[in-house]
Amino acid sequence: MALQTDITELRLRIKDPLGVIAIVSVADATARLAVTSPARQTTYKQLDTGDYWIYDADLAAWEAVNVLLSDTRLGLLIDLYGVVEAIPHVYKEIVRELGPRLSIVRTADGAGSTEYTNLLAMYDYYKKLTSEAEEEAAVDAGTSTGRYFRTHRPHIAGGMHG
Repeated sequence: MALQTDITELRLRIKDPLGVIAIVSVADATARLAVTSPARQTTYKQLDTGDYWIYDADLAAWEAVNVLLSDTRLGLLIDLYGVVEAIPHVYKEIVRELGPRLSIVRTADGAGSTEYTNLLAMYDYYKKLTSEAEEEAAVDAGTSTGRYFRTHRPHIAGGMHG
């Protein structure tokens, strides 16, 4: 079973939630509210509910953060593949989650096309991240990535070159 530290590391690597550079665990809402000076770009995870919260300094209020994938799903992917190898699988899961949102926003109203373009760009962004993560994993594993290069004037077992 994946540890919370592994899930936190994976969340930070995939930028879920976006713009967060640290995740701090707190026992419950009382402990979260007792934090005297909440750090910027930090999400606070309530262990009793599993919810993620961020402090908005401008509004001086706590806001719930929607994460793209649940801790349970991330934990399962970590158990299956490990933290680093799970990254491309996580991006694929995120892309699958965007599908229903694309059709809902597209049919919303006349201004929906602007939102659709933004979501489509987001979809393309995650698909590109998926392919890059898979390529990096393949390089780390020592498997072929399909790349090759040409050398000029190869020197094979002696001989003269012109």
